[in-house]
Amino acid sequence: KNHWILKPTDMYQGKYIEISNTYDDVCKKCLNMFKGVNSNLVKEIMEIEEENQKNENNLTNINNSENNNNTININTNNNFRKKIIIKKNAISKMYCCSDIIIQKYLDNPLLYKKRKFDIRCFALLDSNLNLYYCKEGHLKGSSELYNVENTNKFIHITNYSFQKKSSSFAKYEYGNEISYDSFKQFLEEEGFPPDKFNTMIEDMKFLIKISFKSVSQKIYKTSEVLCFELFGYDFIIDNEFKPWILEINNNPGLGISSPVIKKIIP
Repeated sequence: KNHWILKPTDMYQGKYIEISNTYDDVCKKCLNMFKGVNSNLVKEIMEIEEENQKNENNLTNINNSENNNNTININTNNNFRKKIIIKKNAISKMYCCSDIIIQKYLDNPLLYKKRKFDIRCFALLDSNLNLYYCKEGHLKGSSELYNVENTNKFIHITNYSFQKKSSSFAKYEYGNEISYDSFKQFLEEEGFPPDKFNTMIEDMKFLIKISFKSVSQKIYKTSEVLCFELFGYDFIIDNEFKPWILEINNNPGLGISSPVIKKIIP
């Protein structure tokens, strides 16, 4: 009865993320993501092409006839071709993924005011492979109260770009984004020990460190002194205050989406 999160590795802003709780459904959704095209759309094109072929065959037969008194509407074939082009353009615009990450859904998340959240923090790697951690991060909250049995994605996927499509977006806080200070205040009100937050941050920093160590031999080294890369780390925290890496973004959004972000990004 586990829930599973399916994520294409080359996509962003919570796009094409799927949630499933059966093996068959996971397989089906993965297959659809790899195909990237709607089977009905493909079938429709095949039918149009078959009809077009019949039309062209009829045209050929009539043209080859010795006694040809029929009038042929040449535009008929052009209309078929236009239909095929329109349908094929629709397919070309459909996303087709190359790799999928399947993660076990964390079913015991720490909740913020009865809602699921994840934490975004930033790490910077310079040309000498020195790693830096930004002390300020923020929470990204969901628009709906947590319920693991409900498959509403606005409960489970806390990405800002995804959540802003919800009719309940910003119902609880501006931009669904929460500062560390507000989070610490919440923990204090809930009676958590004061050192819980600091321990959580240290655990997150440790996970960032070992994630870079795991790929240290693959990182491109350069002699350019002013070269660096900024990474956006997303963590989810379980109800025992253990952080888990959700994903690492090598092109994190740096837009100003709330007063919380306005303080962090500069």
